[in-house]
Amino acid sequence: MSIDALLKNHAVQTIDVTALDQATAERHRYLFGQYRILVDTLKALLAHDPNLYLFLPVSQGKDSTLVELAGLQAYREAITEALIEAQRPLVIATVNTTGESLPMEMYPAYCRDKLEQYAQHIGINLYYDMVEPALQDQYMVRWAGGQKLIPNASRSADCSQILKIATNERYLRSLNNRFSHDPEMARYADATAICCVGSRTAEGNTRTRKMRNHGLTDKGLEQLLGEMEQLDTGRSNTRILKLAPIKDWATADVFDALSLAGTDPVVRPQYQPEHGGTLIESFLPHMGVLLEIYGNGSADTCEVVIGSTASAGCNGKARYGCAFCTMPIEDSSGKALTRYPRWNVLGAENALRLRDFLLRLSASPEARGFHARAFDPTAYNRIALQPNMLKSRWLDKIIAYAAQLTVDSQNAAADFRQHLENGTLDQHPGYADILNDPLLSEKTRAGMLDMYRSQAVRPMFRLFSMEHAVLLSFRWSLDGVAAAPYRPLKLWVDAVNGKRLPWPETNDEFTARHGPISLQTPLPDAVMMPALQHEDPAEFARNPISLLNLWRRPLGTSDMFDPERNCAVEEFASSTCPLQWTAEFAYQYSHCEQPTEPAEDGYYLALYHDEGTQWVCITPDNPAIAQVRLNGKSLRDGTWEILGAEINEHTTQRFGELVDVFRERLYHAQQPANQQDALALFQQVAQRTFSGQHAMKKAVPHLAEAQISVTHTQQGRKRTHSAQFTKRVTRMQRGKALRGNTRMLFYKASTQPALAQDHQHTASLQDLSFSTHAAQSLQLQTNPMRYAGQISDVENIDVSPAMLADWIQRGGLDNALECHDQWVSRRQGSSLRRDHRSVRHYPGTGACEHLLANAVVSVAQNYHGQLTAILSRTQLFDEIGAFDYQALNQQQLLDLPFTVSMAQHRQDKSQVLLEIRRIRNAQRQQTRLAIQAVTNNPKQACEASLNTIKAELFPRAQQALLSHIHDTFAAALGQPGQHPDATAGTQAKVAGLWLALHTDHLASAQDIAKRYLPKNQADYLRSDFRLHVTAQREISTAVSDIVTAARAALQTWALVVDQAKTLLNQPAQDPLDAAKPGLRQRQALSQCEQATARINDLLDQLEHDAQAAQRNIAANLTLSQRNDLLRSIAA
Repeated sequence: MSIDALLKNHAVQTIDVTALDQATAERHRYLFGQYRILVDTLKALLAHDPNLYLFLPVSQGKDSTLVELAGLQAYREAITEALIEAQRPLVIATVNTTGESLPMEMYPAYCRDKLEQYAQHIGINLYYDMVEPALQDQYMVRWAGGQKLIPNASRSADCSQILKIATNERYLRSLNNRFSHDPEMARYADATAICCVGSRTAEGNTRTRKMRNHGLTDKGLEQLLGEMEQLDTGRSNTRILKLAPIKDWATADVFDALSLAGTDPVVRPQYQPEHGGTLIESFLPHMGVLLEIYGNGSADTCEVVIGSTASAGCNGKARYGCAFCTMPIEDSSGKALTRYPRWNVLGAENALRLRDFLLRLSASPEARGFHARAFDPTAYNRIALQPNMLKSRWLDKIIAYAAQLTVDSQNAAADFRQHLENGTLDQHPGYADILNDPLLSEKTRAGMLDMYRSQAVRPMFRLFSMEHAVLLSFRWSLDGVAAAPYRPLKLWVDAVNGKRLPWPETNDEFTARHGPISLQTPLPDAVMMPALQHEDPAEFARNPISLLNLWRRPLGTSDMFDPERNCAVEEFASSTCPLQWTAEFAYQYSHCEQPTEPAEDGYYLALYHDEGTQWVCITPDNPAIAQVRLNGKSLRDGTWEILGAEINEHTTQRFGELVDVFRERLYHAQQPANQQDALALFQQVAQRTFSGQHAMKKAVPHLAEAQISVTHTQQGRKRTHSAQFTKRVTRMQRGKALRGNTRMLFYKASTQPALAQDHQHTASLQDLSFSTHAAQSLQLQTNPMRYAGQISDVENIDVSPAMLADWIQRGGLDNALECHDQWVSRRQGSSLRRDHRSVRHYPGTGACEHLLANAVVSVAQNYHGQLTAILSRTQLFDEIGAFDYQALNQQQLLDLPFTVSMAQHRQDKSQVLLEIRRIRNAQRQQTRLAIQAVTNNPKQACEASLNTIKAELFPRAQQALLSHIHDTFAAALGQPGQHPDATAGTQAKVAGLWLALHTDHLASAQDIAKRYLPKNQADYLRSDFRLHVTAQREISTAVSDIVTAARAALQTWALVVDQAKTLLNQPAQDPLDAAKPGLRQRQALSQCEQATARINDLLDQLEHDAQAAQRNIAANLTLSQRNDLLRSIAA
């Protein structure tokens, strides 16, 4: 039977049901038929493509459970019927936000063990993982860290996007890496995943339209696959198609189907299928526990899955999800749970109090602090004080309550474990509540007790921890939150030590005293704070100042040390140029005995097999370097070899990292039976790990790209111009657009009109820039942390558990708490003596820098630049004093003598924009004239372009050549370089690189025109022999001047070298002097001689190229052109 025919064949054979209730039997028959359509559809999809598997993101709520049961049954039947291989993976993931409602924290973990046993029993290759958001994305870091406002139903929210959708997407991205670790599963690394979600349409629509009416069973599989939504999961190579197989099921149908599931279902089936046996197979004997959970909460679960990035959260529809969900005003399920001792003893009421407190904060304008995070580069760099975070006093309370809830949960788990060990579970209030509940059936009671007994031994709420406290201390310091240093750490330690805050009111208690809660609260405008002393629109439009360029590294305690001994501060090149290349690795391997020390030139690996262990030494050969690019431009072999040492070092380091990956893949692979199989596995994994081209990159210091405006072209280039305006928040009400607040997405206005951008021809030249700047050393996380079966993405910011433990052991925690207490004491003392300053004051970036310096907080390498920019901005805002006003409301800010309202700021900005318009209009007119001049007089335009290039190129060439000469000899003789901020060797190498990039075209007018001028001008130069000869003569003169200056520099150093030779060859007057070795000095002089020869060769080549260029022009002249040229010279 074909697969499509299998889909269409859903006739159900009945048995004699005359003795049964006909209505119930018909209902059960209908449910079984719908379920069979679901199973057969999934089975047909699996059989259709061998490169396809199912991915089920489940919450273990009713809808995802039904899809889960159908997926399990589809795999079971497809394997039994030999439609798919038994190795085909079934991937299931459950997202745990660490703050799930109590039933949904307990039940999925309970199901996992049962599900894994069931899958193993029926022969399904199950991958089931409980995944959590990255630490930096968890609720108490994002929403209590000053980065996000607490969401509610009155505005768009991205909590589900961050906590659930992004977590599932990260998990999907990890599948490629996970499967590739196992040679037997490598074929599925790039397979197509069908993401089966439990989303359903509205119940009212469902009852009037059957699944068959939607054509699901009438469509061919190709059409069905073609209509599935393909999900974008970022960097994953896995193709993800989204399917909602139960979208047309009614809610009642879902509940009734689950009541029929299992070998001992909640409801006895009144219909028996033709094949007999269980009506709906399940990994549990029955679904009584799940149905009882729904009865306890009288609510639904949060079925948020991947692929819905445009969603504004769960919008209050899901009431059985996160315990801290503030999308609905009333948490009906949370309130319902507090009526049951089984949940209340585990913290249900306190969780509800925290959740209601968060909701009220989300709707309170008074709780918002005006925080400095953005500035307007178009209008005097004014800093925007925005009400986009909570005041630190409220952040304090949120963290304190979250820490209390977590500690209480730990204590509740410890209490339950004690009852379990003592055999007194019947005396535990929660366990006894289930045991003595008269409304529970015996089978449901047994399931509930089993779940409670296995899960209540662990904490149910994990909203906060030491890691959260450390990361929040880092974030508060980084983002400018007005609180004492290490304040989150202090709050956590206080909670662990038993310090308590009274729990906040529930919404019911609050409304009884204050009236109903309103979410419709107006958001106040930002208040602008000047950053410059003088604000003149015409001057700022002509000469805008970049605010971040005013940053200077603040001094710290480490600056008391000698700079050479201060490892906390490093010097970085102010300018860098990106270098990219690819490498193909080659290697050799040999058998060896068990090593007793590390290999000198290779790496030892152990191949484990059932018969023992085989040791192998893998040694890298010279890699094949190719596609070397500097700032996106290809480099010739002779050019990039100047950077060969750096490239080879980085490439060797990458090979070592790949060996670590190789070793891990061998570890996670199935252990071979013998040595021969182990070697075969070794070769297979090595091929997958080392083969192919590996892309690499690093930064070349002290080299910057400069864009030179050369000329204008007649034909403008097509380019997309960014819209330069500030958006407003608008919403529609009764067909009318209501103006809201201005979004703080400022833009930098360009004084160059689009006409000039389209018609301007620029040339790219490299600049030598040996300036450096001091910056705090940052601990970079260079390699992904790989754990078997877990997400392996590198997080931008993370806390290292090992380094945290080491930091605590070294007294770091005690020192941090002491720092907090001393700071609070000083602020309290100063408030009594002087100006009543609050202890809620920003203390600077010291905590952030300390945690980075001690590697407690690590930063991914690709996030280094952004983190440095944020840190610099925070330090600059702190120096200006922009963080001093977070506790004030809008009116208090406007009453300050220096602040500016948004209305006034818009007016002031308009004056700057009018000046920019005048500048643009003038440039637009100049551009039109320039285009006209290029069109009317191409000779003059070509000559002007050549003069522009010569004025820019040859001074740079002379600087690079002289720098290369002086710094090469200085480095050889152990002397400092010309620029004090970089070593002589570094300066010589970078200058040599500049010469290698430019000297191949430096002496030829035609080569210069071809490289830097528009094509029409380069062609014109070649056609106009007079202009060509004149240009070449001038270029040859410029080259001759550069060579003369270089030879004079060489002569100066030759005298120094000769004097050094004379001193070195003199006989020693003192026997002790004679004993001193002169090998290094002789090597230095030898290097100087080699450098002299190499540089002389370069100078000779430049002179030869200039002469050759002149000869080539002369050789290509006709007789009449030569005569005309001679007559013009004579005249």
